[in-house]
Amino acid sequence: MKIKQKLILSFSTIIAATLVLSAIYSMVLISKISIENIYTTTEKSVEIYGEKLESWLSEKKAIVEATAITLSTQGKIDINMLKSHKIRPGEFNDLYVGFEDGTFVDGIGWIPDSGFDARTRGWYTKAKLENKFVFSSAYVDADTKEYVISPAVPLVVNGNLAGVLAADIKLTTLVKIVGNVDLFGGKGRGMLIDENGLVLAHYKEEYVS
Repeated sequence: MKIKQKLILSFSTIIAATLVLSAIYSMVLISKISIENIYTTTEKSVEIYGEKLESWLSEKKAIVEATAITLSTQGKIDINMLKSHKIRPGEFNDLYVGFEDGTFVDGIGWIPDSGFDARTRGWYTKAKLENKFVFSSAYVDADTKEYVISPAVPLVVNGNLAGVLAADIKLTTLVKIVGNVDLFGGKGRGMLIDENGLVLAHYKEEYVS
C-alpha cells in the first residue's frame, strides 16, 4: 500500500473514531438533559399536587378546630351541638368526642360496645400527649372497619382537659385525591406515605397498607 493510501486510511479511521465519540458524547449529553428535565418536571408536579392535598387537609383541620372552640367556649361541652353538626359530603365520615371520664359521644349516633375506650385510641392519646391539633396514623375504624386517619384536637374547658374531639377521613377518600395525580400522560402516578412508611394512598388500592 502506498504512503498516500496509508495516510488517507489513517485519517479516515481517525475521523470515523472522532465521529463515533462525538455521537456518543451527544447521546450522553441529550440523555443527561432529558433526565434533568424529567426530574425538574416531576419535582414541580409533586409540589403542585402536594400543595393541593395540604390545602384540602388544612380545610379539615380548620373545621375540627373551629368546632372544638365552639364546643369548649361555653364552659361545658354541649353534646347536642355536636350531634346537630351537619357533616357535608366530602368533609368527614364522622365527628365524635372521647371524654376523660371514659364516656364517648358520636355525632352520627354510633354506640360502641362495652369494651371500647376512646382514651386508648391513637387519635386520643396523640392529641392529649402533644396537647395540640394532630393527624393520627392510619388505623381501622371501630365502627366501619375501614382504614381511616383522624384529625383530632384537645377539648379544654376552664383550663382542664375535658376530652378530645376527632373526625374520620377514610383512606379511600385520599386514594381518590392522590389517584388524580397524572405525570407524563399516565406514565407517572402519585402515592401518599406516612411517617411510618405505610402507604396511605395509591392509585392502585391493593397497594394501600
